[in-house]
Amino acid sequence: MWHIINALILRELKTRFGKNPTLGYVWVILEPMMHVLFMLVIFTLIRNRLLPQVPFSLFLITGMVPFFMFRNIVNFIMNGIEANKSLFTYKPVRPIHVFLARALLEGILYFVIFCILMITTGFFINYNIIPFNIVYSLLMFIWLVIIAFALGLLLAVVFYGRDVIKNIIGYALTMMYFGSAIMFPLWIVPNQMIDILAYNPILHIIELFKENYFETYPIVTQINIEYPLICTLVLLFFSLGLYYKKRVELGTA
Repeated sequence: MWHIINALILRELKTRFGKNPTLGYVWVILEPMMHVLFMLVIFTLIRNRLLPQVPFSLFLITGMVPFFMFRNIVNFIMNGIEANKSLFTYKPVRPIHVFLARALLEGILYFVIFCILMITTGFFINYNIIPFNIVYSLLMFIWLVIIAFALGLLLAVVFYGRDVIKNIIGYALTMMYFGSAIMFPLWIVPNQMIDILAYNPILHIIELFKENYFETYPIVTQINIEYPLICTLVLLFFSLGLYYKKRVELGTA
């Protein structure tokens, strides 16, 4: 199975970055960097009051890059069947191979982007960017890949062929971006609002990632590990179950 996934990852790279891969790779890094720079300009005057514990630029990178990875994995998996129909005429290739290849590729790409941005920014602001807890930080990053894979797989199976709904889901992911405390620290938000935002499991994982990355990062009481863990297990159970039930139909699409 892994040789098929490896071949699919190479195909995805070629398809995604086209005849000018250098430009494509540069853009993948530039996109989150431009968001970070934009936010830095906006919040320059108030950043020290909001975030005395963590450099604001690093706060943005540790939120934006993991969320962009999550969003892209969901989108690419959700549209994976339509983009690879011709491959399913080859018996060894199944939709699950495409889904796994896309999740792994985005996970690796964004991990490299994250390291480049953190090292570069840390150098310029003279800040030690080594995570406070490396193992748990890495686990949180991988956790985001897994929950994105599970959600993308569920949406791909349930909404296969329903492009209008997929567009709506794209807008919902944008709303999730604003509700995941990417651009602002969660502790400045009123408790009643945090109670509502806490229904978003991605918020918990990203906050736990930051807590394990920065030694002095404060965490609000509404953030916990149990809720996103239950959400991930439920998503994996239903997405893999539905895929298994419809695998033949999806493979002959």
